[in-house]
Formats: sequence, structure tokens, C-alpha cells
Amino acid sequence: MPDDTGPRSLAEKFWRTCLLLFGGVILLVLTMELIKSIWWILALIALTVAIVGGLLWWWRRRNTWL
Repeated sequence: MPDDTGPRSLAEKFWRTCLLLFGGVILLVLTMELIKSIWWILALIALTVAIVGGLLWWWRRRNTWL
């Protein structure tokens, strides 16, 4: 029983790399389309996180006894 379970021939390695690259490009395109469709939700979440973080920073600087 061989221990090497990876692609054996150069052609098999080439086609496997092409398939993985093609799949990565497809996933990247789908991710970009999703981000374009929900950008305003992501911006709202980022704004909320920034406001809460700023308020926590301000509150901690004001209350130095904690």
C-alpha cells in the first residue's frame, strides 16, 4: 500500500492546480457579489462597533478608579 496519496503525474498535478485555482476564483467572485449586495449592513455594523468602542474608551479614561 503506497504512502503517497497525492497526485502522481505532472499532468494530474497541473489539472488539480487548475481546478483549485478555478474554484478559488469562483468563490472570490461570489464573495464580492455578496459584499456588494449587503455593503450597507456591513457599514452599519462597523459604525456601531466604532461608536461602542469609542464610548468604552472614553468611559474608561474618565473612570480611572476601575
